[in-house]
Amino acid sequence: MASTPQQLIKGSHLQPHPEGGYFSETWRSKLQVNLSGPDGRSIHRRAGTSIQFLLSSESPVSRLHWLDSSDESWHYYCGNDDIIVLYIEEKQLQTVQLGQQCGKFQLAAIPAGTVFGAMLHSKWIELTSNTPEETEASTEATSAVESAPAEPRYALMGCDCAPGFEFADFHLASWGNVAHLRDTVPASLLTAIVANGK
Repeated sequence: MASTPQQLIKGSHLQPHPEGGYFSETWRSKLQVNLSGPDGRSIHRRAGTSIQFLLSSESPVSRLHWLDSSDESWHYYCGNDDIIVLYIEEKQLQTVQLGQQCGKFQLAAIPAGTVFGAMLHSKWIELTSNTPEETEASTEATSAVESAPAEPRYALMGCDCAPGFEFADFHLASWGNVAHLRDTVPASLLTAIVANGK
């Protein structure tokens, strides 16, 4: 039987994440590494960490953020919705779709220092469809994989960091980090993915 978002949250002891969604750490390496931090100081970190990360209808967006010193990879586990991973590269908002519908990419790798986030595919459609005709067409395109319109949407991901994640390394993006996107990205989308957007 397929899990529901609440079953996953309870069964996997997921907690709310500051960026949005829910998470629990599943692995933290016992190995330690030394590296140079953004300010040039030497820092000590675990070699790697892994978490489970859930986006659901209740919390469908991982708001834009970055990690100073860790690369991060996202991979799809299960769910009834896909994930859109968003990242800023060369001053443009780029996307990678992960999940059952895309049949192509199943991993997204994000270099340290890159501003990125994610959202459910259904939320992406809601925020980027500009006309009623586009919204209707998008709904028809995804209806074949939806088991029930009223069913809560969700996607469970795995996120791995190397070197290991530390909250001191984590920063939520602000409007100042995305101001250059205002001419090319719908305002509704920017508002959803920036921490102080509401």
